[in-house]
Amino acid sequence: PPYATALAGTRVLVNGLPAALTAIAPHQISFFLPWEVAGDWVILRVERDGVVGPAVKLPLRPALPHLWNWDGEFAIAFAADGSLITTADPIRPGERIELIAVGLGRLEPPPGPGQAPGATARPLHGTTVTVAGLPAEVTEVRPLEGQLGIYALQVQVPSGVPAGPQPLRLTVAGQTGTPVVLPFQP
Repeated sequence: PPYATALAGTRVLVNGLPAALTAIAPHQISFFLPWEVAGDWVILRVERDGVVGPAVKLPLRPALPHLWNWDGEFAIAFAADGSLITTADPIRPGERIELIAVGLGRLEPPPGPGQAPGATARPLHGTTVTVAGLPAEVTEVRPLEGQLGIYALQVQVPSGVPAGPQPLRLTVAGQTGTPVVLPFQP
């Protein structure tokens, strides 16, 4: 089903289109841009109980990638067997991992308004990952079923990654997200 475009009497309008809302708090609104939005700029307005606030003009980037992390530092990453990679259970260089990401930009085919992407949807822009500064092979990028804007990335970690916590970076459409850390065995 489509995601809600109104929560607790609040709507977010992006270029006049209602955004899919995920959470409302006293000082924060979490939402996803409508898939139909394009261009270099957007006009954002917040409506509360029928009263529309002032227009705010914001730049629109093709992507703003972000890897999920569990403490502001370590990546939420899974080994090939599905286990969570932690400092107590680090990964080995050369193994396959799964990462969770958001902010990968437009999709093809695009989903309908407020709809989660279909299983065949893929980001329009290339996705690259580096580990300890070394390029990793991204073998698959797919939307998580029923989720809006959340993706699973299958990544083949390069051999030659040093032991210990190493930086992991995700880049999409020339935009690099904040690095996270992945622990490696010797």
